[in-house]
Amino acid sequence: MSGSLYRDHEGRPAGALALVRDITERKRAEKELEQALETAKFLRAQAETASQAKSAFVANMSHEIRPPLNAVMGLTDLALRCHLTPKLRDYLDKIRLSSQSLRAVINDVLDFSKIEAGKLDLESVDFDLREILMNLGDLLSDQGGKKNIEFIVSMTPDAPGNLKGDPLRLRQVLANLANNALKFTDQGEVVVQAYLLDKTPRRARFRFSVSDTGIGIPSEKIPVLFDSFTQADGSTTRKYGGSGLGLTICKSLVEMMGGRIEVASQPGVGSTFSFSLDFDRQADKPEVCLLPEPDLRGMKVLVVDDNTMVRQVLVEMLRSFSFDSKAVESGKAALDELAAEQDDKPFDLVLIDWNMPGMDGIETAGRIDQDPRLAAKIPKIIMVTAYAREDVVAEAMAAGFEGFLTKPVLQSSLLDTIMEVLGRQTGLVLSRPARSQAEIEAAAKLRGARVLVAEDNPINQVVAKEILESAGAVVHLVPNGRETVRAASATELDLVLMDVQMPEMDGYEASRLIRSSGMNSRAPIIAMTAHAMKGDWEKCLDAGMTDHLAKPIRMEEFLSNAARWVESPARPPVEEGLSSRPAGEPQEFLLSETLPGIDLKGGIKRLARNRRLFMKLLQDFHQDYATAADKIIEAWHAGDTESVKRLVHALKGVAGNIGANDLYQAARDVETALRDGKDNDVDGLLGGLYRAFT
Repeated sequence: MSGSLYRDHEGRPAGALALVRDITERKRAEKELEQALETAKFLRAQAETASQAKSAFVANMSHEIRPPLNAVMGLTDLALRCHLTPKLRDYLDKIRLSSQSLRAVINDVLDFSKIEAGKLDLESVDFDLREILMNLGDLLSDQGGKKNIEFIVSMTPDAPGNLKGDPLRLRQVLANLANNALKFTDQGEVVVQAYLLDKTPRRARFRFSVSDTGIGIPSEKIPVLFDSFTQADGSTTRKYGGSGLGLTICKSLVEMMGGRIEVASQPGVGSTFSFSLDFDRQADKPEVCLLPEPDLRGMKVLVVDDNTMVRQVLVEMLRSFSFDSKAVESGKAALDELAAEQDDKPFDLVLIDWNMPGMDGIETAGRIDQDPRLAAKIPKIIMVTAYAREDVVAEAMAAGFEGFLTKPVLQSSLLDTIMEVLGRQTGLVLSRPARSQAEIEAAAKLRGARVLVAEDNPINQVVAKEILESAGAVVHLVPNGRETVRAASATELDLVLMDVQMPEMDGYEASRLIRSSGMNSRAPIIAMTAHAMKGDWEKCLDAGMTDHLAKPIRMEEFLSNAARWVESPARPPVEEGLSSRPAGEPQEFLLSETLPGIDLKGGIKRLARNRRLFMKLLQDFHQDYATAADKIIEAWHAGDTESVKRLVHALKGVAGNIGANDLYQAARDVETALRDGKDNDVDGLLGGLYRAFT
């Protein structure tokens, strides 16, 4: 009901107007809508709870299945090394293949559950795109060779390779798409390409594609191709297998990285999956320049391969090296080309595919060697093949081949092999990066500064000490919080670097005592912590610390963070005990180019590229931590959780500093589970830690 007074022309009350409306139906509708919204909210909450419970269950089950599955796979591999009857070897081969398929399904299910629950996060770390493509070739080349399929990996020759992003997920997408392409292709080729679309000093945009000549996909199936648990043709499931999750995961990962996956296909002709991604470039790292020595530029090279795409890729690579390259499709065409060439400039080098119809590579090389027309100008010959078997290599060398390349061929391996065959130095021209401007400025501030490093781990002590002393600082080491307080009260300091987790007294308590003692109470204290959870930085501030630095230590970040809080000392720098060498002094390095489980490049970079120090750290790790994993598992089975926490924390810090990234992540997972009270997860995680450690 509503009412209003109305007045006459002189403003005097003249009457009233009343309106009455029946709003019963409106109120009933509002109440029903309110009830419907409450019901929807309740159902949504239930659905979210059910989804989280399902994802947690799937994750737990996957973790429970993995340890026994890894045991099956590991023991099968060991058994295959023994002397076996043909029948038993066949059984074990089938067990290995089946367990690999099961592992792939488990990984897909776990990734899918993480994506569905919103628990999968992307990293942004330095990586080399060339390494990803090289690893992809190593991973899948055998699979292509066994099916007699050309597996080709190609990257724009002048594209920047030093990028920032999530290499693990990019590799996962490319490997999944390439594996699918190989699975559904019985003849022809599979081509993985990374094509540079655009680049600036800070960014690079690539288009990635995986093409095949396989069975193809009907057009009506493409719209549902990326749906969960769906395959383009249900009848193919029995022949090819698969969970139906691989493409769903690829689509989600590409979208998380800022791209959109597309597919073009024609039944019986093949398919192409493609996507474009932007990456930041590593500003402080020089690009690899692949060039031969000046006198070799313009060298004539002949490529012999029956596959059009292989010829195109190899010629493009050779021309990027400044070689004068030409390609033919058969052994007979190669002989004709070599015989017809001009005497004033013959071919210097021939790349020949081993497996060609008609006249294969070995026969072609033999004909070249025996042809009297070529007697005075026989070129160097390199075999290119997808088969790296010893018998093939021996037969090739006997036929006159002087080098050997395994497909898929990438730029660096191609140029290195050519240089080796020609008796020259490797073609990899990579200038050693000079110290960055940030490092120079940090060293200027730290030179002569008195720094106290509180760290209980001997290897971590060496890392911090070497980096600081290389910048000219005077370093004093202490192993625990109690010694830290004692040293701070007796010495004039410019900076304290404080590990927060130490025996006898932790870094928090030591910082509080230093702040309340008066002596060195104003010296900056930087927390060195492997914890990155919300609230950890607040704890550092409450204890009186000035800043914090995450482990594992990265040299540039470590120096710039330390220098930020140090006032340039008036005293001259103290030179005693500095670990830096005179410029130009060679550094002996007795490691191979790769070391399983350890990122050699990252570890050396973290130590200011001091290779001798890195070798020492590896030796110290072997000496001091040889039984660390056994001790952790024994402590866990004995119910000594505190010892497990302490040992895992120490192992994580050391692993990060030597570049043992998988071990670092495994130790971090165990530490997180213990901190969050998820004891049921620890058994499975300790299995992962043990494998990474081994």
